[in-house]
Amino acid sequence: MNPTELAELLESHTRYITGLVGGVRANFSSKDLRGQNFANCNLQQAIAPGANFTRCSLVATDLSFADLYGANFSYADCTRANFFRADLRGARLHCVRLVMANLAEADLRPGVYATYVSRESRTDLSRATLDNATLVNARLDEANMSQSSLKGTDLSGASMPQVDLTDSDLRAANMSRAKLKGAILSGANMSGANLNGASLEGADLSGASLNGAILEGADLRGTNLDGCDLENTDLGDAATDQPAPGPGSDLAQIIQAHALWVRTKGKEGRRADLTGFDLDSVDLSGADLSVAEFANAKLSGAKLIKCKLAMANFSNASLSGANLMQCDLRGVNLSGANLEGANLRRSNIGCIEIRDNEGRPTGKIWPANLSNAKLIKANLSDVNLAGANIDNADFFAANLLRANLTGCRLEKARIKGAVLEGAVFKETG
Repeated sequence: MNPTELAELLESHTRYITGLVGGVRANFSSKDLRGQNFANCNLQQAIAPGANFTRCSLVATDLSFADLYGANFSYADCTRANFFRADLRGARLHCVRLVMANLAEADLRPGVYATYVSRESRTDLSRATLDNATLVNARLDEANMSQSSLKGTDLSGASMPQVDLTDSDLRAANMSRAKLKGAILSGANMSGANLNGASLEGADLSGASLNGAILEGADLRGTNLDGCDLENTDLGDAATDQPAPGPGSDLAQIIQAHALWVRTKGKEGRRADLTGFDLDSVDLSGADLSVAEFANAKLSGAKLIKCKLAMANFSNASLSGANLMQCDLRGVNLSGANLEGANLRRSNIGCIEIRDNEGRPTGKIWPANLSNAKLIKANLSDVNLAGANIDNADFFAANLLRANLTGCRLEKARIKGAVLEGAVFKETG
């Protein structure tokens, strides 16, 4: 589109917006508009799904109520732009500048534009600059906002479940009443942020800074706070996990006997056999349950953070909503298991080297088995699945961000809707 054509189209759109005779609503559907200057233009209600606005100047541009589904704004300057109630589902905003922009009530949920061939359906706001922007009540479900700058940004009431804010700068941001269930905030700087009434259930705040933050009435149940800086943090009446009751005496004895069995290489103690046990919501975090039997067990909502579960048998077990973050699951048997909504972030679910009774390598490896497992909406970001058997596994809408899938037969699995950005599929070099 040459400058003359663009000027005529903008003039016609202005007449449409102001109700003048001869006005026609601007339609930029799938248009390549790279590098064009739209500064101070009125593009309210414009139709632009799939449009390419890469490196455009959109300073102070009015895009309120516009259809921007799947549009590409990478590296564009949208300083002070107005995106109020705009449809930005599946938009690509990588490295965009949105300083003081208005994205209140904008829709930034996942979406895939038909003409794009991409594994990524989430809205991409990675490394974006959103300082002092307004995102009140915006819908940012599952958006990739890693390494973004959101200093002083108003995110109050925003819907942000499963959003990735890894290493983002959220200093003095207003996140009151934000819905951040299952969000990844690892390494984020939230110093002085307002998180009053925010829902952070099951979120990952490992290594994050909450120095001077306010969390009055926040929901921190199931939140990973490992290495989190809480100095001068006002938790007020935030809901936190109460100290979990220790497992019942019978279970405690089984676990203790198993630990001895592992430690003595089977000479003492007894291997844990928890086949069919009802262990819903149990907290076994940090336990060494390698090679234990959990077939057909009920472990919904269980907390198994940082457990050693190498070669354990979870065949046909129920692990929906369980927290298995940072677990050693090498060689595990999860065939037929239900892991819907489970958190397996940073876990090792790859192969294990087989050793003899003296600890010497045999030259054989044992892969993890996830065949026929249900992993719908599970969090598998940063996991190692190299060499695992995933035949007929269901990864619908699962988060496989940066996962290592080397050697996995993806054609045998169901991965529709899965997030695969940054995933590794084969050896490089």
